[in-house]
Amino acid sequence: NDSEEIVCERFVYPQEREPFRSLEFSRPLVDFPLIFGSISFEQDYAHLTAMLVAGGVAPYAADRPGMIAPGNPLVVLGGVGVFMNPEPLALFADLMVIGEAEPVLPRLLPALAELTDRGALTEIGATIPGCYVPSAYSFRYDNDGRVREISVNDGLPQQVRRVALKKSALAAHSEILSPEAELGMYMTELGRGCSRGCRFCAAGFIYRPPRLWSADAVLDGLGQRPPEVDRVGLLGMEMADPELLDSIAGFLQTNACSLSFSSLRADRISPRLLELLSHSGLRSVAIAPDGCSERLRKIINKGLSEDDLIAAAIALVDAGIYTLKLYVMVGLPTETEQDLAEFSEQAEQTLLRSCS
Repeated sequence: NDSEEIVCERFVYPQEREPFRSLEFSRPLVDFPLIFGSISFEQDYAHLTAMLVAGGVAPYAADRPGMIAPGNPLVVLGGVGVFMNPEPLALFADLMVIGEAEPVLPRLLPALAELTDRGALTEIGATIPGCYVPSAYSFRYDNDGRVREISVNDGLPQQVRRVALKKSALAAHSEILSPEAELGMYMTELGRGCSRGCRFCAAGFIYRPPRLWSADAVLDGLGQRPPEVDRVGLLGMEMADPELLDSIAGFLQTNACSLSFSSLRADRISPRLLELLSHSGLRSVAIAPDGCSERLRKIINKGLSEDDLIAAAIALVDAGIYTLKLYVMVGLPTETEQDLAEFSEQAEQTLLRSCS
């Protein structure tokens, strides 16, 4: 809504028998000439198509008229699920954004505001990096389902390259807080990507290169928090360095805010971080070993030893945090009963040594 050309309203997946209307002014989806969908997970695929149908929009892009207008909207898809692999949703999109939104939207939004015909999308695909027009590409596959040849309309790149935000003067943060579409907290991003490169983690690969925003950028993002909201969620805590933690701790203490995050890295739990967690009143923290045994953790590039996990548990208990969750994947390739038995023993040792 910062754009001069566009007024944005939000839609969320409806409960059973609820009308499918915008949150802001209860308008039907088909009334909007532009529809933007952010796809985060594979489970969103079916929800997206159901929302288009519920909103009176033809789910397949090929079935939509050439004219773009209220009643005949243009569907633009982006988000992590799209730039990880756009093809499962390509038939449903008129346009896809491959990569992070910030480098693309300043050029894309004015161009779309002037667009009246789907045929002109090829110019956007040819001039704005990260913009993929699925209808302009065709694929030939071999018997194993692998792509052997890609045919492209004239003027378009043979391969659409992912775009990424190089640096940020203002960390990404919650813009609108509402019970229908938020998590009950104010979210701020500390950075993107991860330097560890665990083999199972899509985010560690698609958000390359890893970037940690400056302390000033994070504080500016936190500073946008509405005064009445006192719960702060941090994205990317596993990346935070001591300088950034000091800045965050000062902000939280000054503003009497509580802290929330998904998980910590067991080998990055510093005294400053423990102080921050203690002041936030947390009583439960999650750590992700991911593999049941040290052997499996080496295979998946997690790199956490049993000593790392036990030392983290002892430090957290000493800081007054008595509930520790361990995120572990069962069923990794090459896993054996011995790996499972090692995790059982490790969990017991963690409990005994952290409470002794």
